[in-house]
Amino acid sequence: GAAAFELGRIDVAEQYFASARQHATADGDFLTSARALNNLALVASTRGDRSRAMQYYALAVPTYERAASVRGVAEC
Repeated sequence: GAAAFELGRIDVAEQYFASARQHATADGDFLTSARALNNLALVASTRGDRSRAMQYYALAVPTYERAASVRGVAEC
C-alpha cells in the first residue's frame, strides 16, 4: 500500500490499506490495524475528503492506544 501511495496509485493503495486493516483486525493485531487506519486517513486527505480522514484518525487513535503505541497516537 505504501509503495502504491508513493507512486500516486491512490486507489490501489486504499485497497491494500483496507485489506491490511481487515486482516489485522481479524488477527487481533492492533498496531497494524491502527497503521492501516492512519494510512486510510492519508488517502482520504489526499483526495480532499477531510471528513472521512478525521473519521479514520478518530478510529486510529484508540486503536494505537490499545496497542500501547504512544508514537502512533502522536503521529495521528
